Amino acid sequence: MINKKKAGKVVKWVLALVFTTIAGLFLTDKYNDYVHDTEVVLSYGGHALDEDKPVDIYVAAGSAVTERDTLLVPVNFSVMNPGDKPLSDIRITSHYNDKALCPPESILNFVSMRGNLIKGDVVFEPRYYNDGCEMAFALKALNPEKEMSLSGALVAKHVRPEHPYLGELPYTGEITVDVEASGTKRKSYHLKFHLVSRTDGNGLLSWYLNEYTKEKAIRERPDYSYVQYLWKVIFGRSMTSILVAPAYASLTQGNTTVWLPKDNHLDAKIAAYSPYSWSLL
Repeated sequence: MINKKKAGKVVKWVLALVFTTIAGLFLTDKYNDYVHDTEVVLSYGGHALDEDKPVDIYVAAGSAVTERDTLLVPVNFSVMNPGDKPLSDIRITSHYNDKALCPPESILNFVSMRGNLIKGDVVFEPRYYNDGCEMAFALKALNPEKEMSLSGALVAKHVRPEHPYLGELPYTGEITVDVEASGTKRKSYHLKFHLVSRTDGNGLLSWYLNEYTKEKAIRERPDYSYVQYLWKVIFGRSMTSILVAPAYASLTQGNTTVWLPKDNHLDAKIAAYSPYSWSLL
């Protein structure tokens, strides 16, 4: 014979479990909606970045840089709040995985690290380690549908025997940028900067479309069989990159001329190309 008291306890336990599960699902949905509505987005040169794949940024070296000079290229971001709720405690941290890429502390005074912000709006903290560095920014708040710009730099060229000056293939420096705010999940962006020996934006675009991308397609063709490559030609996606031709200003440090990004505004362009060609079948 069933014990009514025990049966009643079992029913109550089951109902409590069901209620807890439903409430948990409801609160999870609400939390996900909150996170979705309060995300923070990073852009470079006015173009929103994709956190799911590496971003290639090709930078023209200009015409005045010589073999004995040091060149810093712009690492300029805009932090955007596309949601309908204010953001607070926004943190943007750029991780330089090679110490040679880090802007020297003596140079930071000459690089505007705040973009369009005043000192009261942002805290900038450089952190130097044995194998790299971090450039950390902290913003107090960011209202809905607003954006703020931050500026920085990366040492793209200096005299090192292991890296020839502006070779045929671009010199590459990589950084990872973590972005988060209170109530949002952290986003990570992987940026690859390529320094190219071109003097202006037109020359950079011509090199990218007519030389670099075609050579890249030819080099990668042996990686695929005929059928695999045919599939890539028909269904493969176009690749996009960001092209930047900054204006530079120079200063002298000892016996070295250092070239710095001249201003915070970047004339950045998006270039797209198909890495697969019918002519290579």
